[in-house]
Amino acid sequence: MHDRLHVLNTIASERVMHLFHHDDPTIATAAIDAIAAGGGLVVEFTNRVRFATTVFEAVRRHAAANHPDMVIGVGSVEDAATAAHFIALGADFIVSPLFVEETALLCNRRKIPYLPGTMTVTEIAEAERLGVEFVKLYPAMDPMFVRAVMMPRPWTRIVANGDIGPDDVQLWLDAGAVAIGTMASVPPGALESSNFAAITAAVRALNEAAASGPTQR
Repeated sequence: MHDRLHVLNTIASERVMHLFHHDDPTIATAAIDAIAAGGGLVVEFTNRVRFATTVFEAVRRHAAANHPDMVIGVGSVEDAATAAHFIALGADFIVSPLFVEETALLCNRRKIPYLPGTMTVTEIAEAERLGVEFVKLYPAMDPMFVRAVMMPRPWTRIVANGDIGPDDVQLWLDAGAVAIGTMASVPPGALESSNFAAITAAVRALNEAAASGPTQR
């Protein structure tokens, strides 16, 4: 596992979190290799499949042995108990579609970044009050929301999660997002057909789009 500051700084510098899930450890670890080949350093394995903890453990061990610089967290975590389980398996960060105070306190105690889903300034402020550094805007539908929040609250750090492709990355970064999270890194059908070259190409395109964005504050 990487320490909290390293994880946050890596997300901020890379600007793209690459999301995926699969219920086969062999395919999931191959996906990790494909993401790494495209230059991806931040991965969110989403907790949406059967035996997700078993698959994540395989992914985390594989990355530690073969891609030690990669930062890997778990998304779609809706309660503190599930967060604790994945933290025990080596999650570098926890992402949720909603804000849960108990999870925020757990992650803060363990020095693990927690990125809760938020949709209002009140939710963002409450998450920050409990130690959250980066909030997730979910679903991310309009970059102008980020710009509007950042005007009175320039200290807020928002990660926009949604269906964000290479052509959209600049819009979110220009609006003030610290990073974006997207499943566009894994094109539809790529895992099912073992088309790992398509994943590598998609990751590279997203990273290149993010690298050309504005300098972060």
